[in-house]
Amino acid sequence: MIRYRQRKRPRPFALIMAMATPAAPRENWGEPYLLSQEEVAHRLSISRTTLWRLIKDGEFEVVSIGSRTFVAAASIDRFLSRHTSGGGQS
Repeated sequence: MIRYRQRKRPRPFALIMAMATPAAPRENWGEPYLLSQEEVAHRLSISRTTLWRLIKDGEFEVVSIGSRTFVAAASIDRFLSRHTSGGGQS
């Protein structure tokens, strides 16, 4: 028989209410400011290795939080405008 450790003290009421209250739906949050490398690679239909090379070449603005690296969404728009016909330099 498995014995489970009993909780020594009850959870605070505020924590219980926060857990019971549904979070706002993500579709109401709008466009995120930062995207993970996997999200950027998926949106641009490129491999992660190609994305890493582009980051190293300075094509994207990156933000490091802890051990994770995120790409600024605005830098993706600038990258696309630079590399599409009729936009920026060739």
